[in-house]
Amino acid sequence: MSSKTVKPIPEQEIRKALRNVPPEDVEAVVALVNSLCQKLAVAMVSAEAVISDAEHGRILSALDAVAALSLKKMVSREQPNA
Repeated sequence: MSSKTVKPIPEQEIRKALRNVPPEDVEAVVALVNSLCQKLAVAMVSAEAVISDAEHGRILSALDAVAALSLKKMVSREQPNA
């Protein structure tokens, strides 16, 4: 699971911000905000990738190769030309 959580806006804050708006509109906004928060939470969970051990190994190998190339390039810059 993701370490990020979606905290819904407290209904009291919405109602306070919309105190000059007709009650039926406030209810609609509260329902919309709650719905969007729920959809965002579902989307965040759905966005988490589940990969196989083989795929995880392939990704780590690729990252290892990139790190090795970066190190090689860094070392070659530090050595004076002969």
